Amino acid sequence: MRSGARSLPRDRGAVGSVLGRLQRRLDHREGGAAGTGPKYNAMFFFGIPQFSGCFVPMWEKIQQKTGANSYVAEMFPNDADGNAFRAAFGPTVGAMFPNKFTFVDGGAYTDLTASFTSMIETFKTGGPSGGQCDLFVNCPLPPDFQSFWTQASQQGYLPKLATVAKVMLFPTDAYALGALSNNIATDAWFTPYSPMSRRSPVSRPTRSARGSRCDQGSVGAVDGLNVLALRGSGRGAALGEEPAQPFGPR
Repeated sequence: MRSGARSLPRDRGAVGSVLGRLQRRLDHREGGAAGTGPKYNAMFFFGIPQFSGCFVPMWEKIQQKTGANSYVAEMFPNDADGNAFRAAFGPTVGAMFPNKFTFVDGGAYTDLTASFTSMIETFKTGGPSGGQCDLFVNCPLPPDFQSFWTQASQQGYLPKLATVAKVMLFPTDAYALGALSNNIATDAWFTPYSPMSRRSPVSRPTRSARGSRCDQGSVGAVDGLNVLALRGSGRGAALGEEPAQPFGPR
């Protein structure tokens, strides 16, 4: 026997015990389909209806203030997120807000595309009477949005409002675009102004670690959900936070 190797037990009972323990480990391995799973679980994130419910009211407000048309430019890449948005976003908006918006698809481009000239031209002329699409929606990789938005400005495509997913989530994204970051809006996953106490220990470290600005992220939102769960279980006092009305006025 090699040094360091372990010998198997010789009697059948002992062998059965070893195999049983091994099988139980395999049954409960992470990601395995066998064995007993958790009693509760949830997929915690936004879906297309939530994006629609977030973006469309902003479009309507901009329309009221600027007279923007109802044509929406769609910048969706040929990847998992982009194809999901392309298939579902327009129909979902149409179901939630019937007969209000017309969508103009810029085409399923490849991630990390260098030139967006053809797409920009589609958006410049795809609106009413050959005019531009005044509204814009996307879910690209961050470098693709930086390239597209810079090229769009250079080529004269200036929508009244861009509502973006997957990008502009952090201050550094806005800093990189400078003045071009004006008229861009996105959904907020988590901020200290979410419907929970601003004194919450969830928001305090986020701000103190980065100065006066708070980065957002779904991890923070999950942490907030955990806080609410602890409160509901009667263990919220362990968090050391002051009681707050979760959805009360600020």
